[in-house]
Amino acid sequence: MTAVSAAAAGAMGYGGTGWDRFITEHYLGVDWGSAMKQAKAVLAGREDEIHEVATILQEERTINQYHVNKAKEKAVNKKQGIFPVRVDVYKAGNLVHSTTSESFQNKVVIPQMSEISEN
Repeated sequence: MTAVSAAAAGAMGYGGTGWDRFITEHYLGVDWGSAMKQAKAVLAGREDEIHEVATILQEERTINQYHVNKAKEKAVNKKQGIFPVRVDVYKAGNLVHSTTSESFQNKVVIPQMSEISEN
């Protein structure tokens, strides 16, 4: 953990940062105010990435660098108009095929649709 990452929640106005502040000041030897200023600068304009990290943390209840990298990738994809989608194909009210794909500019390419028979 760096002082800047420890101060990120405090920089965003969240409470419950007493331990983060203690670590920053007493173990890392960095002024809490300085760390929060740096964190604000680093986080500026990254609301999409922050949202994705928070979503993953809420779903997984833990987070590591892999998760952070995936969150960044999702944020970049969203800016480019790429979104995950799930396509379910029903025939006579019964699910016959389900697949996941990505949309791009409001279009979805559905892989493996040739596997669904016309019968």
